[in-house]
Amino acid sequence: MNLTPFPEMNPPRPVRNLPSLSGRTLVKASILVLGILFGTLHGIDGHATERLTYAAGAHVISVGDSMARVIEFMGDPTSKEDVQNKFGAHLATNWFYTVDGKTVRFLIVNGKVATIEEIR
Repeated sequence: MNLTPFPEMNPPRPVRNLPSLSGRTLVKASILVLGILFGTLHGIDGHATERLTYAAGAHVISVGDSMARVIEFMGDPTSKEDVQNKFGAHLATNWFYTVDGKTVRFLIVNGKVATIEEIR
């Protein structure tokens, strides 16, 4: 590679290839970020417990599972609450279940569980 004393005349250097995120990895990363964001906004009073899994009888529901799996093992939610940005665009949905006198919240983002929270 011949370099001239004038940098603007030098050929561009090759850019090092950075690893790219596949679609599935990008969705998982987005779910994680939204889960962290919404998880820190709820339950600040100390009566809520964030979880990565929830035991639904003999079955386990984990962060990243589909909403169909939640319905399969938990049934229909007691209530639902849309999460919107300041412009009214849909970001996620909170699904609430009442189990043994406590409330369990599943944050659903793009059809997947982003966070699980047990509220006493």
